[in-house]
Amino acid sequence: MKVFFDTNVIIDALTERENSSVSCRKLLKMAASGQISGYLCSKQITDIYYVLRRYIPAESTRQELIKTLIEIFTILPLGANDLLKSLSGTLNDYEDSVLDSICKTYCMDYLVTSNIGDFCKSSNVVIKPSDLLELEKIAC
Repeated sequence: MKVFFDTNVIIDALTERENSSVSCRKLLKMAASGQISGYLCSKQITDIYYVLRRYIPAESTRQELIKTLIEIFTILPLGANDLLKSLSGTLNDYEDSVLDSICKTYCMDYLVTSNIGDFCKSSNVVIKPSDLLELEKIAC
């Protein structure tokens, strides 16, 4: 199963910032163990690092977390065509449109996000972390 992770899922998992953090951490562990194939795009790595500065003061800890994410996830490249195509996307937020476009380009099975409303006009299958965990239980 190819699962593209929205940035907020990773931040929630690493910082316990939202109510969904338990589900997000479980999904991160599933990606780490190979139970699901997890994907991020290159731009998300810099965004995650930037946001983590608010939650994790130690530079060395943030660097280790980024290294771990790069080991766990397949990091998809983000090119000029992706950025241009996203300008005419159906989503209101450009960054969300970029992620939505990447999902489409790489034929992801799911785009998992804690903010499902941000992707209501997506043509991808968008799912909350807890709902994806339920699907995984059914599949096992």
